[in-house]
Amino acid sequence: MDWIYSCPKCTAIVNPGPNVILLGRREGREVLLAFHPEPGNYEVAVPHNIVIEKGEVWELFCPVCHEDLTFAAEDKMVALNMTTGAGDWHKVLFSRVAGEKATFVITQEPDRHVEAHGADLSGYEQPQ
Repeated sequence: MDWIYSCPKCTAIVNPGPNVILLGRREGREVLLAFHPEPGNYEVAVPHNIVIEKGEVWELFCPVCHEDLTFAAEDKMVALNMTTGAGDWHKVLFSRVAGEKATFVITQEPDRHVEAHGADLSGYEQPQ
């Protein structure tokens, strides 16, 4: 399936290739992180000299406009917009806590529904 992810602030496409590219910041160090685009797939590619420890909370930003992607209603999650090849529009929320598997895909109107992915969903309220 074709998933096209974009920044909710500037609308720039953040997956020009096979991965979603976001700017990550932890303890003053910034790196580009490459996330697998499939909701529920938690593969992340990091630079070889970066170690990500489970439980670390990362700040994630758009690599184009540098706006913070933290979701206002749940500060442990980030939000991106996503469209499919069929043109369906969704909001994708996923945990910014390293190693935590929690993703929500919110399909927009008229048939609004929420798909939940991941083993760590119990730590989050399902978005409305």
